[in-house]
Amino acid sequence: MAPYLWLIIAAAMAVIEIASASLITVWFVIGGLAAFVVDWAGGGIVAQTVVFLAVSLLCLALLRPLALKHRAQGAELETMPVGRNAVVVERIDNAALTGRVETPDHMTWAALSTDGTVLDVGCRVRVVDRRSIKLIVEPVGSAPDDQPADAGDARPGVTAAPHAQAADTPADAAQASAPAPDARPARASNADADAASGASADPPDAPSRG
Repeated sequence: MAPYLWLIIAAAMAVIEIASASLITVWFVIGGLAAFVVDWAGGGIVAQTVVFLAVSLLCLALLRPLALKHRAQGAELETMPVGRNAVVVERIDNAALTGRVETPDHMTWAALSTDGTVLDVGCRVRVVDRRSIKLIVEPVGSAPDDQPADAGDARPGVTAAPHAQAADTPADAAQASAPAPDARPARASNADADAASGASADPPDAPSRG
């Protein structure tokens, strides 16, 4: 077997571990290095393969639970960035497994976009989830440009009064501005009519005969 084949296998496992951060293939890196030592010492291919599998699986069974526990304790001490805004400092491309963001506390995190959208450097994003050591982010939408007409006069807790409805037609406006007719002549005419009817209803008494 080629003497450096185990080093190539170890390097490939390391790249996979960096991309996945699953704490699985990292132990095969150790196994590959152990197999390389056996190969360098003159061991056969069978011995190399047995050492590679034995060391890798043993580390996976014994060391991975300890590594996961240590990582969980470290995550509890860190400030949870979920719900906070961040800035893309390395182009986020899920397909290429690249992308980093910086949070307001100047911490940088590996990041993925929620729907696979490619996000360029400088884009503002919001952290919506966290998977292991990677943040799941989405672009921050811009605020609406349309503002109410009276937004500049608005004050907190004060509701603006509605505008008075304008007159529908010029005729309505003229009618609204005309003075109300005087009702006193009508009342006087009614009083004269009542007096006349009372006079006709009650004739004068006839003179009594002696």
